[in-house]
Amino acid sequence: MSLSERGVELQLRVHPNAARNELAGFSEGVLRVKVAAPPVKGKANKELIAFLAQKLGLSKGD
Repeated sequence: MSLSERGVELQLRVHPNAARNELAGFSEGVLRVKVAAPPVKGKANKELIAFLAQKLGLSKGD
């Protein structure tokens, strides 16, 4: 995690096809996130954005 001109930058390790969406841990500066969506046609990315926005209290466009 680091600060930039645009805000905070997070390094993520995303695990698709999980049983549920969840924050799975933070180690060595990397946030591990599990998402239920498959890595097909951007579905996992879209679900990741929606999940993180909800957890951080942001809109998906922020």
